[in-house]
Amino acid sequence: MKYVFLAYSDDALLDALPPAERVALCDACAANDEALRASGQLLAAESVQRGEMATMVRVQGGAVEMDAGPHAQSREQLVGLF
Repeated sequence: MKYVFLAYSDDALLDALPPAERVALCDACAANDEALRASGQLLAAESVQRGEMATMVRVQGGAVEMDAGPHAQSREQLVGLF
């Protein structure tokens, strides 16, 4: 069985991290990804642009509508999928 893991984050919290902590977090994530790939458990991983770059796309009445910006009420936005 295969699964999709959606990763969410609060950009403001990440931006508030001291640079050394942000680097350590990124290094830990990369090491985890590599270990999962090496074990054959990670088949794909993709990151997405920050929330302020989002576009909402929907079909309404047979017409495609696009709106700028994230529309979720949460501070946490989708940042990647595995």
